[in-house]
Amino acid sequence: MEADPHKPFLDKTLRQHYFPGSTFKFVTALAALEERVFNPDDRSHCNGGLEIGKRVFHCTKDHGSVNLTQALTQSCNVYFFRLAEKIGLERISAVATDFGFGSPTGLGMNGDVSGFVPDKKFYDQRGGFRIGYALNTAIGQGDMVVTVLQLALAYAALANGGNLWVPQIVDKVVTASGKTVAEYPPTLRRRIHISPRSMDIVGRGLWGVVNDKTGTAFRVRKDGLLVAGKTGTAQVRKLVRDDKGREWDPNRDHAWFAGYFPADHPDIAVVVLIEHSGHGGQVAAPVAMDIIDGYRQLSGAKGSPVGTTTEPEPDGDQP
Repeated sequence: MEADPHKPFLDKTLRQHYFPGSTFKFVTALAALEERVFNPDDRSHCNGGLEIGKRVFHCTKDHGSVNLTQALTQSCNVYFFRLAEKIGLERISAVATDFGFGSPTGLGMNGDVSGFVPDKKFYDQRGGFRIGYALNTAIGQGDMVVTVLQLALAYAALANGGNLWVPQIVDKVVTASGKTVAEYPPTLRRRIHISPRSMDIVGRGLWGVVNDKTGTAFRVRKDGLLVAGKTGTAQVRKLVRDDKGREWDPNRDHAWFAGYFPADHPDIAVVVLIEHSGHGGQVAAPVAMDIIDGYRQLSGAKGSPVGTTTEPEPDGDQP
Protein backbone atom coordinates (compact mmCIF):
# COMPACT_ATOMS: atom_id res chain seq x y z
CA MET A 1 0.00 0.00 0.00
CA GLU A 2 2.86 2.41 0.72
CA ALA A 3 4.00 2.04 -2.90
CA ASP A 4 0.53 2.85 -4.22
CA PRO A 5 0.87 5.96 -6.45
CA HIS A 6 -2.51 7.17 -5.18
CA LYS A 7 -0.90 7.58 -1.70
CA PRO A 8 -3.83 6.30 0.40
CA PHE A 9 -1.92 6.65 3.70
CA LEU A 10 -1.10 10.32 3.16
CA ASP A 11 -3.25 12.93 4.89
CA LYS A 12 -3.97 14.94 1.77
CA THR A 13 -5.72 17.75 3.61
CA LEU A 14 -2.47 18.66 5.37
CA ARG A 15 0.51 17.02 3.68
CA GLN A 16 -0.13 17.24 -0.05
CA HIS A 17 0.49 20.30 -2.21
CA TYR A 18 -1.90 21.17 -5.03
CA PHE A 19 -2.24 23.93 -7.60
CA PRO A 20 -5.34 25.82 -6.41
CA GLY A 21 -6.39 26.81 -9.93
CA SER A 22 -9.19 29.34 -10.19
CA THR A 23 -10.12 29.05 -6.50
CA PHE A 24 -7.09 31.33 -6.02
CA LYS A 25 -8.49 34.14 -8.17
CA PHE A 26 -10.07 35.82 -5.17
CA VAL A 27 -6.53 36.65 -3.99
CA THR A 28 -5.62 38.32 -7.28
CA ALA A 29 -8.90 40.24 -7.26
CA LEU A 30 -8.34 41.50 -3.72
CA ALA A 31 -4.74 42.47 -4.48
CA ALA A 32 -5.86 44.56 -7.45
CA LEU A 33 -8.76 46.14 -5.57
CA GLU A 34 -6.52 47.17 -2.70
CA GLU A 35 -4.07 48.79 -5.12
CA ARG A 36 -6.97 50.74 -6.70
CA VAL A 37 -5.30 50.60 -10.11
CA PHE A 38 -8.57 49.87 -11.90
CA ASN A 39 -12.31 50.29 -11.64
CA PRO A 40 -13.98 46.90 -11.03
CA ASP A 41 -16.92 47.99 -13.16
CA ASP A 42 -14.70 48.61 -16.20
CA ARG A 43 -14.86 45.90 -18.82
CA SER A 44 -12.08 43.92 -20.43
CA HIS A 45 -12.49 41.84 -23.58
CA CYS A 46 -11.61 38.14 -23.60
CA ASN A 47 -11.22 36.44 -26.97
CA GLY A 48 -9.99 33.16 -25.51
CA GLY A 49 -6.38 34.03 -24.83
CA LEU A 50 -3.76 36.69 -24.18
CA GLU A 51 -0.60 36.86 -26.26
CA ILE A 52 2.57 37.86 -24.39
CA GLY A 53 5.63 37.87 -26.61
CA LYS A 54 5.63 34.57 -28.48
CA ARG A 55 3.41 32.78 -25.99
CA VAL A 56 -0.37 32.65 -25.72
CA PHE A 57 -1.88 32.35 -22.25
CA HIS A 58 -5.16 30.55 -22.74
CA CYS A 59 -8.61 31.04 -21.28
CA THR A 60 -11.32 28.38 -21.04
CA LYS A 61 -13.36 30.06 -23.77
CA ASP A 62 -14.15 33.42 -25.38
CA HIS A 63 -15.92 35.29 -22.57
CA GLY A 64 -16.38 38.52 -24.48
CA SER A 65 -16.65 41.73 -22.45
CA VAL A 66 -16.54 41.19 -18.67
CA ASN A 67 -16.04 43.25 -15.51
CA LEU A 68 -14.51 41.93 -12.28
CA THR A 69 -17.70 40.41 -10.89
CA GLN A 70 -18.42 38.64 -14.17
CA ALA A 71 -14.80 37.50 -14.50
CA LEU A 72 -15.04 35.79 -11.10
CA THR A 73 -18.49 34.38 -11.84
CA GLN A 74 -17.48 32.99 -15.24
CA SER A 75 -13.84 32.28 -14.28
CA CYS A 76 -12.23 34.28 -17.08
CA ASN A 77 -8.48 33.74 -17.07
CA VAL A 78 -7.74 36.60 -19.45
CA TYR A 79 -9.24 39.16 -17.08
CA PHE A 80 -6.95 37.99 -14.29
CA PHE A 81 -3.93 37.86 -16.58
CA ARG A 82 -4.49 41.56 -17.24
CA LEU A 83 -4.86 42.28 -13.52
CA ALA A 84 -1.53 40.56 -12.93
CA GLU A 85 0.07 42.78 -15.56
CA LYS A 86 -1.25 45.84 -13.72
CA ILE A 87 -0.25 44.97 -10.16
CA GLY A 88 2.68 42.57 -10.54
CA LEU A 89 3.61 39.38 -8.74
CA GLU A 90 4.74 40.94 -5.46
CA ARG A 91 1.33 42.33 -4.58
CA ILE A 92 -0.38 39.02 -5.35
CA SER A 93 2.20 37.19 -3.23
CA ALA A 94 1.74 39.58 -0.32
CA VAL A 95 -2.04 39.10 -0.18
CA ALA A 96 -1.66 35.32 -0.57
CA THR A 97 0.76 35.25 2.36
CA ASP A 98 -1.61 37.36 4.45
CA PHE A 99 -4.34 34.77 3.87
CA GLY A 100 -2.07 32.05 5.26
CA PHE A 101 -0.73 30.50 2.09
CA GLY A 102 2.95 29.55 2.17
CA SER A 103 3.12 28.58 5.86
CA PRO A 104 1.71 25.81 8.07
CA THR A 105 -1.79 26.34 9.41
CA GLY A 106 -0.82 25.63 13.02
CA LEU A 107 -3.07 22.61 13.48
CA GLY A 108 -0.10 20.78 14.96
CA MET A 109 -0.64 17.27 13.61
CA ASN A 110 0.14 14.97 10.70
CA GLY A 111 3.01 17.04 9.33
CA ASP A 112 1.15 20.21 8.35
CA VAL A 113 3.11 21.38 5.28
CA SER A 114 3.54 24.97 4.17
CA GLY A 115 2.61 25.07 0.50
CA PHE A 116 4.45 27.69 -1.55
CA VAL A 117 3.85 31.27 -2.63
CA PRO A 118 6.31 32.36 -5.36
CA ASP A 119 7.66 35.88 -5.42
CA LYS A 120 10.03 37.84 -7.65
CA LYS A 121 13.07 36.94 -5.53
CA PHE A 122 12.34 33.25 -6.05
CA TYR A 123 12.47 33.68 -9.83
CA ASP A 124 15.44 36.06 -9.76
CA GLN A 125 17.44 33.26 -8.11
CA ARG A 126 16.37 30.82 -10.83
CA GLY A 127 17.28 32.53 -14.04
CA GLY A 128 15.27 35.72 -13.89
CA PHE A 129 11.71 36.89 -13.55
CA ARG A 130 9.29 36.96 -16.50
CA ILE A 131 5.81 38.43 -16.59
CA GLY A 132 4.41 34.99 -17.44
CA TYR A 133 5.22 33.84 -13.92
CA ALA A 134 2.90 36.52 -12.53
CA LEU A 135 0.16 35.56 -14.98
CA ASN A 136 0.33 31.89 -13.99
CA THR A 137 0.28 32.73 -10.30
CA ALA A 138 -2.74 34.99 -10.79
CA ILE A 139 -4.87 31.98 -11.77
CA GLY A 140 -3.42 29.57 -9.20
CA GLN A 141 -1.00 27.75 -11.47
CA GLY A 142 2.75 27.89 -12.10
CA ASP A 143 4.62 27.45 -8.81
CA MET A 144 1.72 28.40 -6.54
CA VAL A 145 0.69 25.42 -4.41
CA VAL A 146 -1.58 25.11 -1.38
CA THR A 147 -3.01 22.50 0.94
CA VAL A 148 -6.71 21.76 1.20
CA LEU A 149 -6.82 23.03 4.79
CA GLN A 150 -5.08 26.28 3.86
CA LEU A 151 -7.69 26.95 1.21
CA ALA A 152 -10.52 26.20 3.63
CA LEU A 153 -9.11 28.62 6.20
CA ALA A 154 -8.62 31.30 3.54
CA TYR A 155 -12.24 31.04 2.39
CA ALA A 156 -13.38 31.08 6.01
CA ALA A 157 -11.44 34.33 6.47
CA LEU A 158 -12.99 35.72 3.32
CA ALA A 159 -16.46 34.76 4.58
CA ASN A 160 -16.05 36.18 8.10
CA GLY A 161 -14.62 39.52 6.97
CA GLY A 162 -10.91 38.95 7.46
CA ASN A 163 -10.19 36.85 10.55
CA LEU A 164 -7.67 34.07 9.88
CA TRP A 165 -8.12 31.49 12.61
CA VAL A 166 -5.83 28.72 13.81
CA PRO A 167 -7.63 25.44 13.00
CA GLN A 168 -8.57 23.12 15.85
CA ILE A 169 -10.23 19.76 16.22
CA VAL A 170 -11.14 19.72 19.93
CA ASP A 171 -13.53 22.29 21.37
CA LYS A 172 -13.63 20.93 24.91
CA VAL A 173 -13.17 17.76 26.97
CA VAL A 174 -16.20 16.55 28.93
CA THR A 175 -16.42 13.69 31.43
CA ALA A 176 -19.06 10.96 31.27
CA SER A 177 -21.04 12.86 33.91
CA GLY A 178 -21.08 15.97 31.76
CA LYS A 179 -18.44 17.98 33.62
CA THR A 180 -16.18 20.11 31.41
CA VAL A 181 -12.57 19.52 32.42
CA ALA A 182 -10.83 21.45 29.65
CA GLU A 183 -11.84 24.05 27.08
CA TYR A 184 -9.97 25.25 24.01
CA PRO A 185 -11.24 28.62 22.83
CA PRO A 186 -10.59 29.65 19.23
CA THR A 187 -7.25 31.31 18.55
CA LEU A 188 -7.01 34.19 16.10
CA ARG A 189 -3.92 33.87 13.94
CA ARG A 190 -4.21 37.40 12.57
CA ARG A 191 -6.49 39.99 11.10
CA ILE A 192 -6.10 40.19 7.32
CA HIS A 193 -5.47 43.67 6.00
CA ILE A 194 -8.15 43.90 3.33
CA SER A 195 -10.83 46.58 3.25
CA PRO A 196 -14.53 45.68 3.64
CA ARG A 197 -15.12 47.32 0.26
CA SER A 198 -12.80 44.87 -1.50
CA MET A 199 -14.25 41.90 0.38
CA ASP A 200 -17.76 42.95 -0.64
CA ILE A 201 -16.89 43.25 -4.33
CA VAL A 202 -15.24 39.84 -4.41
CA GLY A 203 -18.14 38.36 -2.46
CA ARG A 204 -20.55 39.43 -5.18
CA GLY A 205 -18.47 37.60 -7.75
CA LEU A 206 -18.43 34.44 -5.65
CA TRP A 207 -22.19 34.71 -5.17
CA GLY A 208 -22.57 34.76 -8.94
CA VAL A 209 -20.56 31.56 -9.40
CA VAL A 210 -23.46 29.58 -7.89
CA ASN A 211 -26.47 31.86 -8.34
CA ASP A 212 -25.98 33.66 -11.65
CA LYS A 213 -27.00 31.84 -14.84
CA THR A 214 -23.52 32.42 -16.26
CA GLY A 215 -21.80 31.04 -13.15
CA THR A 216 -19.56 27.98 -13.39
CA ALA A 217 -21.51 26.18 -10.63
CA PHE A 218 -25.02 27.44 -11.48
CA ARG A 219 -26.18 24.13 -12.96
CA VAL A 220 -25.45 22.17 -9.78
CA ARG A 221 -26.96 24.56 -7.22
CA LYS A 222 -29.61 23.16 -4.88
CA ASP A 223 -32.96 24.68 -3.99
CA GLY A 224 -32.82 26.36 -0.61
CA LEU A 225 -29.03 26.74 -0.54
CA LEU A 226 -27.65 30.25 -0.80
CA VAL A 227 -23.99 29.40 -1.41
CA ALA A 228 -21.08 31.57 -2.53
CA GLY A 229 -17.86 30.07 -3.80
CA LYS A 230 -15.44 29.41 -6.61
CA THR A 231 -14.86 26.46 -8.87
CA GLY A 232 -11.38 25.51 -9.96
CA THR A 233 -9.86 23.16 -12.51
CA ALA A 234 -6.15 22.84 -11.79
CA GLN A 235 -3.81 21.52 -14.45
CA VAL A 236 -1.48 18.72 -13.38
CA ARG A 237 1.89 17.87 -14.86
CA LYS A 238 2.54 14.36 -13.60
CA LEU A 239 0.61 11.30 -14.73
CA VAL A 240 -0.37 8.80 -12.06
CA ARG A 241 -0.52 5.12 -12.98
CA ASP A 242 -2.47 2.41 -11.22
CA ASP A 243 -1.09 -1.00 -10.22
CA LYS A 244 -1.91 -2.44 -13.65
CA GLY A 245 0.23 0.10 -15.45
CA ARG A 246 -2.66 2.02 -16.91
CA GLU A 247 -2.82 5.79 -16.80
CA TRP A 248 -5.15 6.98 -14.06
CA ASP A 249 -7.28 9.69 -15.67
CA PRO A 250 -4.26 11.09 -17.49
CA ASN A 251 -6.23 13.75 -19.33
CA ARG A 252 -8.14 15.03 -16.32
CA ASP A 253 -7.18 17.88 -14.04
CA HIS A 254 -7.90 18.25 -10.34
CA ALA A 255 -11.41 19.51 -9.60
CA TRP A 256 -11.97 22.10 -6.85
CA PHE A 257 -14.82 23.90 -5.20
CA ALA A 258 -14.25 26.33 -2.33
CA GLY A 259 -17.02 28.36 -0.75
CA TYR A 260 -19.18 29.22 2.23
CA PHE A 261 -22.79 29.01 3.42
CA PRO A 262 -25.10 30.83 3.88
CA ALA A 263 -23.69 33.38 1.46
CA ASP A 264 -25.24 36.36 3.28
CA HIS A 265 -24.39 35.32 6.86
CA PRO A 266 -21.86 32.47 6.65
CA ASP A 267 -21.73 29.65 9.20
CA ILE A 268 -19.33 27.29 7.45
CA ALA A 269 -16.63 27.17 4.79
CA VAL A 270 -16.36 24.10 2.58
CA VAL A 271 -13.56 22.97 0.25
CA VAL A 272 -13.78 19.93 -2.01
CA LEU A 273 -10.87 18.56 -4.03
CA ILE A 274 -11.29 15.51 -6.25
CA GLU A 275 -8.03 14.44 -7.85
CA HIS A 276 -7.83 13.83 -11.61
CA SER A 277 -11.56 14.09 -12.03
CA GLY A 278 -12.16 16.93 -14.47
CA HIS A 279 -13.86 20.30 -14.15
CA GLY A 280 -14.54 21.78 -10.74
CA GLY A 281 -18.02 22.97 -11.64
CA GLN A 282 -19.08 19.56 -12.88
CA VAL A 283 -17.38 17.30 -10.33
CA ALA A 284 -16.36 19.06 -7.12
CA ALA A 285 -19.20 21.58 -6.86
CA PRO A 286 -21.99 18.94 -6.68
CA VAL A 287 -20.18 17.22 -3.79
CA ALA A 288 -19.83 20.55 -1.99
CA MET A 289 -23.56 21.19 -2.44
CA ASP A 290 -24.36 17.79 -0.92
CA ILE A 291 -22.12 18.53 2.06
CA ILE A 292 -23.71 21.93 2.60
CA ASP A 293 -27.20 20.48 2.23
CA GLY A 294 -26.37 17.87 4.84
CA TYR A 295 -25.13 20.57 7.19
CA ARG A 296 -28.32 22.56 6.65
CA GLN A 297 -30.51 19.58 7.49
CA LEU A 298 -28.55 18.71 10.62
CA SER A 299 -28.12 22.24 11.94
CA GLY A 300 -31.34 23.86 10.82
CA ALA A 301 -29.38 26.60 9.06
CA LYS A 302 -31.49 28.47 6.56
CA GLY A 303 -30.84 29.55 3.02
CA SER A 304 -33.07 31.37 0.58
CA PRO A 305 -34.67 29.27 -2.16
CA VAL A 306 -32.71 29.48 -5.39
CA GLY A 307 -35.58 31.20 -7.14
CA THR A 308 -35.62 34.05 -4.63
CA THR A 309 -31.94 34.69 -4.07
CA THR A 310 -30.75 38.24 -4.51
CA GLU A 311 -27.25 39.46 -5.14
CA PRO A 312 -25.58 41.19 -2.14
CA GLU A 313 -25.92 44.93 -2.37
CA PRO A 314 -22.75 46.88 -3.25
CA ASP A 315 -21.42 49.26 -0.64
CA GLY A 316 -21.31 52.08 -3.15
CA ASP A 317 -17.62 52.85 -2.64
CA GLN A 318 -15.99 53.09 -6.05
CA PRO A 319 -12.39 53.99 -6.80
